[in-house]
Amino acid sequence: MTATETTTRDRILNAAIARFSRNSYDDTGLRSIAEDVKVDVSYVHRCFGSKQALFSAALQEAVRQSNFFPARAPGLGGHLVRLILERRNDGCNAAAFEMLLCSTGSRDVKPLVREAVTRSFIEPFFEEFPDATKQEVAFAAALLVGIAACEDVLHLELFEGRDAKANESFLAEQVRRIFCTAETAGTL
Repeated sequence: MTATETTTRDRILNAAIARFSRNSYDDTGLRSIAEDVKVDVSYVHRCFGSKQALFSAALQEAVRQSNFFPARAPGLGGHLVRLILERRNDGCNAAAFEMLLCSTGSRDVKPLVREAVTRSFIEPFFEEFPDATKQEVAFAAALLVGIAACEDVLHLELFEGRDAKANESFLAEQVRRIFCTAETAGTL
């Protein structure tokens, strides 16, 4: 593969991340992604094989770029709360969340979204909080992703008019309550 092909492949991937983070999987076409990069749609097929494979690669790249979970970061709960609250200021984090939120309902990619959520959110929670139950992890993830969905998909301004630090403290306390065991409560 030449440097030009690599660059064009990366441009296709970035265009896909942009498109899939604004529109659902079902509403995004390969032709529009190809037009964004100014290549023929057949080249997109040659690079990725299918729309589903392109979505999978774009989602993996968006999650990789997002730095959701820095390696064994102390205070994972606080880190996640900041990511949720500050995602609009960070294009990478926003793209990964938006891709997950926009395409959750798509039958064709629901397994890919489920795998990404499990690998990128649920498993790191278990690594950080090994004594947590599946229900605790699911509730914490649902709380954080639910807030993002309410704000970004439904456009509810849940934290409008509140001080950013107060929002962070409030949300961190809710996550802390979910993980109320003696071992984990102090680490959020």
